[in-house]
Amino acid sequence: MNLFSKEKQHGSLSIISIASLAVIIFVLASAVFNIDFQKVAEDPETTKVFKEAVQNEQTKKNVDYVSNQTKSFWDRNLKTPVNNFYNNIFIVYIWHPFKDNMQKIQRGEPTILQEAAPVLDFNNMR
Repeated sequence: MNLFSKEKQHGSLSIISIASLAVIIFVLASAVFNIDFQKVAEDPETTKVFKEAVQNEQTKKNVDYVSNQTKSFWDRNLKTPVNNFYNNIFIVYIWHPFKDNMQKIQRGEPTILQEAAPVLDFNNMR
């Protein structure tokens, strides 16, 4: 199973990436530009200016450009190593052992870690 297959992308942003972008913008706007979001939200003139900026054709072109450049960077530089890490390391060494151990816990069996731990028999010690 490929986490980043074309069938799942459909050329749109995921909810996680949109939320992450919103948090980054919020933090930058608060820290760097010292923006008071309550004032901005309650000011009708600011709301009007913001709405016009979002609907501006140049803004749409800029968003498309950044989106295309980001996707191109992903395809050229990150897609192969991330897929290799996900399929050959994460799935094999993290996900499958985690899933197997959860099933063992559910059945009441000892986990891999419990099986590998040394056992001391205090009754036979002198």
